[in-house]
Amino acid sequence: MGQNKQVEIRVAELLASRLCHELVGPAGAVANGVEFLGELAPGEPNDDAMALVSKSADQIVSRLKFFRLAYGSAGRGSDDVPELRSVTHAFVESGNTRLDWPLPPIVPDLGDGCGKLVLNMVILGHEALIRGGTLSVSVDDDMLTVTSTGDDAMLPGEVVAALQGTVQTGMLTARAVQGEWTRLMSEQAGYSLELTVETGKVSLIARAGG
Repeated sequence: MGQNKQVEIRVAELLASRLCHELVGPAGAVANGVEFLGELAPGEPNDDAMALVSKSADQIVSRLKFFRLAYGSAGRGSDDVPELRSVTHAFVESGNTRLDWPLPPIVPDLGDGCGKLVLNMVILGHEALIRGGTLSVSVDDDMLTVTSTGDDAMLPGEVVAALQGTVQTGMLTARAVQGEWTRLMSEQAGYSLELTVETGKVSLIARAGG
């Protein structure tokens, strides 16, 4: 088996692990809620259980829509900035993070693969907000910026190393693979990635022509 094929398989395996991890929580909550509803006596109040099922089901749907564009072939030609913003809002604000993504008067035209790239940058930015905070996104014709601002905002060292291309494929983990995947997406879209870290602030910038 060629080296490139081994890399592709390893990255695919680790991304599948990440997806399962992201979905198993709310899926389990739905199952628990349904089980609880089944144990209730007829006429017994079930508002709490229904609220749990509804919220968890919404989380599953929002994550699937987001991951479909971020990881799947559907995101390859996605250049609809309002749509990207909408799926990001549902993905990010289901927790304790606020999205700041103002739409400019003239929405930029994104090149092939740029929508997919910005969503993967969002995943890293969201991961950096350990205790929640604000995720700011800016998109124009030749630069994509995702900034995470919050207490203890940071990216794990292994993610940074993968993002910078200094990790061998065999050493990648399910946590670090997002950095590797985002770097590959940026190269394919013709962008260079720049990471800056300050106290309580992590910025990821993709510049066209890199």
